[in-house]
Amino acid sequence: MSSVTALDMQAEILEAERQLAATTCKLKENEQQMESDDERMFFLLNADRAREDFYEIRSSKHGEIRRIVLNSNAEIVFDSEGKTVTEGSGVLPEFDEIGEQFLRIIPDDSAGRDYYRKIRGLMTPRKIPEDAPTSARQEMKRVMRLELEAAKEEGRQLRQIIVENFKSQDCLERQGELDEILQRKSESEQEQAKLQASQQSLQEMLLLLQRKLKEIELKRSQEEAAEREVKRKQEHDGRRLAWLNRFDPPARPSSIVQPNTFESCSIQETDARSDGSTSCDDCRGVVDEDAEINSDFETLSVQ
Repeated sequence: MSSVTALDMQAEILEAERQLAATTCKLKENEQQMESDDERMFFLLNADRAREDFYEIRSSKHGEIRRIVLNSNAEIVFDSEGKTVTEGSGVLPEFDEIGEQFLRIIPDDSAGRDYYRKIRGLMTPRKIPEDAPTSARQEMKRVMRLELEAAKEEGRQLRQIIVENFKSQDCLERQGELDEILQRKSESEQEQAKLQASQQSLQEMLLLLQRKLKEIELKRSQEEAAEREVKRKQEHDGRRLAWLNRFDPPARPSSIVQPNTFESCSIQETDARSDGSTSCDDCRGVVDEDAEINSDFETLSVQ
């Protein structure tokens, strides 16, 4: 009965160990998720200082894609046509992350080309008649310079509006992601508390089961030792009885005595008994001494 109980207890211990391992694994995964959320939240809260954003504007022209890249100050840092770079060397920056959720290409039509030209701060130059008077030519050049300056200012304002729109949208996205992280962190903290309580409960249950298993195994060991001791005593008593029976065999039935010899047999038997009693007493004394010595020897060998 104890062996079956021990097997059942071992099965319960294995199940408790399996549940404890699964709970510990979930705890680790939950902790890693919380650490990742903390890092992401720190980045989002400090995104303006931790990263530099760029904004790309694309336009189609004769089947080819033209593009300009703006920095956070609405300055053009890259122009695929290399004409209107206002900051840096005109080399395309290396981006760590590119978001294309608001990607669209300005169409290749009159309005699209005009809009792309305005963003770049350009204008279509007018030709100055060569036969115009000098004063008229100078005035036209002055007007064209003013128009070019106005076009550049208009382009800067358009780019600033585009950058501010991107920043506003990025701010909304960051706030939405922060709200999701905060909600997930709250759920993770609650889950963490439940998992920790479960882990502690499983550890206590596992210790209790292991203690019960040791008690069962100890009890079974004691029962087996007691059974072995009883069997040893029975075997010892059997050997001792067999040794004694060798010198004092059980009585056998006597033969039929003839009537005419009864008296002589009785006399002989009486003499034999008187003589044999002395010798038997001596023999039994020797046998008893041998039996005691043998018993002591067997006891010592067993212990």
